[in-house]
Amino acid sequence: MPALLLPTALLLAGAPAVAAGERDDAIAVSFALDDREARALAAPVLVLADGAARPFADDGVAEGDVPGDGIWFLRTTVPRAESLHFGVRDGGRDLGDFDVLLPASGAAHFAFRATGGDPPLVVDLKAPPAPATPAAAAVASAAPAGDEAGGDTIAVTVYVDDRALGRLGAAPRLRLPGQDPVPLHDDGTVEGDTAGDHVWVARATVQRAQYLRFAVLDGDDEVGELSAFLPSSSEAVLRVKTAEGEAGLEVVQEAQPEGAVGGPATTAAAPDRLAHVLWVAIALFALAFGWVRGVAWRLWRDEVRPVLRRLDGYLDEVGAPPAPDDDRGS
Repeated sequence: MPALLLPTALLLAGAPAVAAGERDDAIAVSFALDDREARALAAPVLVLADGAARPFADDGVAEGDVPGDGIWFLRTTVPRAESLHFGVRDGGRDLGDFDVLLPASGAAHFAFRATGGDPPLVVDLKAPPAPATPAAAAVASAAPAGDEAGGDTIAVTVYVDDRALGRLGAAPRLRLPGQDPVPLHDDGTVEGDTAGDHVWVARATVQRAQYLRFAVLDGDDEVGELSAFLPSSSEAVLRVKTAEGEAGLEVVQEAQPEGAVGGPATTAAAPDRLAHVLWVAIALFALAFGWVRGVAWRLWRDEVRPVLRRLDGYLDEVGAPPAPDDDRGS
């Protein structure tokens, strides 16, 4: 199976804190395989570049693991790099090869879910955070309250496109970690928002982290929950849409630094963009048709017509037989 380049935004499900004295040339990584629904895994192993097979376990030895719950865990250490290539095998089955981006911090967590079908493994967007190790918990408890990322924050703007399904009521909210739900607006009060277009907007400031886990609420009901990567900029824009089924939400565009994507009307302007693309396609077709017509005319003028004229001259010289008279009886 060919390697798949998967952004860290889709795989990070809560990287544990880094213990003091962590080696600068190594990074601690943990993996989780959720097999609770499919029950398709027997003895999964992780295969890194060195070729050695590192077994997953569901025996409760890993911190936070519940033995026999169907979620397989593995913790290991790899050399620090920009990305990590690995494969997952289960007996004689190849479950997939993956390339994932590694964060700049000293630890990362990647979560997958077994499907029992094809593909055998998919990224688990709704996976819980990684179980914390005792060292990570000690570091977290020693940090000042509300200082998860050294006091640094990031301003996030979230757009929720509900035009297709109309699932959101009059006062939906955005639930963020460690703060009260933030109202989602569709009344034009947020800069760049178009009132009544069913694209809801919320702005909030959150602690800087590798990912942001958030949920969209409609009254007391949870519409959906997602994890999204956060860039290293001071502001970011994230676009999602409501979806059918259990997921409830889908990512339209990964979080990008403010200004790296189109303005607030990018999502709402999709029909205009489609019309623009269609007009460009029509113009290109007209140009191509004109070019083909010109080529055909030059071929007729320079090659076909001279041959027909020479043929007419030849027939005149040799004396062409008279044309049959269709009105004369035999």
